Amino acid sequence: MPGSGGDALRVMGQGANAIAAYRQALALGGNADMIRYSLAALGAEPSPTLSPQHCIVGLFDMYAETFDRDLVDKLNYQSPRLLAQLIARSVPADARLDILDIGCGTGLMGEGLRALKRTLTGVDLSPNMLEQARRRGIYDRLIESDIVAFLETQADQFDVTVSTDVFIYIGDLAGIFAGVRRALRSDGLFCFSVEAVDDGDFVLRPTLRYAHSIAYLTRLAEQNSLVVATIEPHAVRREAQRCRLQHRHAVFFLRQAVTPNPSP
Repeated sequence: MPGSGGDALRVMGQGANAIAAYRQALALGGNADMIRYSLAALGAEPSPTLSPQHCIVGLFDMYAETFDRDLVDKLNYQSPRLLAQLIARSVPADARLDILDIGCGTGLMGEGLRALKRTLTGVDLSPNMLEQARRRGIYDRLIESDIVAFLETQADQFDVTVSTDVFIYIGDLAGIFAGVRRALRSDGLFCFSVEAVDDGDFVLRPTLRYAHSIAYLTRLAEQNSLVVATIEPHAVRREAQRCRLQHRHAVFFLRQAVTPNPSP
């Protein structure tokens, strides 16, 4: 993150002062990609469709050792549990599935999928987060890769694709949905969590996280032969106490149409 006072001012809701601080940091040679991203979150720069990947990798590599403790213990992080319960309710009790966890991080999601897996594949950009996932001994494969790049290499490989709190770092999800459709087998499942917004397709918030509208996600599902089975509102985490804003979250559960995938 930019090493300026802009971050603290942004979190405190002092948008105008934060913008001024970021512009000063930019003029002094600060991290241009992350500063411009932060300015975009405050409406002072054009909004990108994706977080700066090298900045996100650096952040999570640094955060990997304490990630689970901070999210689960401090922020009461619920998304992996909610998604795992939703998947378990939707498949036979004795199901053994080939599962893809995109943006798997430290493997919190994998813990909840252990009883359902035949194979479990995790994909993430951060090598340090993947190392934490590897220590759990749950995943059959862990792959350091961009999500879309990985999905482009897969066809009819998985019964379930799951993604927990990953899309808050990605605005435009068209490539993700197309890739998931290709990777899923007929009647496969796609389950994920998002922050929800009412208007437009997606928005980059001052929290530096993207929120997506139900209308946008439903449209992407329809375009990719995915049937919306469930949309459930949930509080998947507490916001940090210093953050003044509380945001709505939603869990989506999509089912692949029974027709086979088209040839690539």
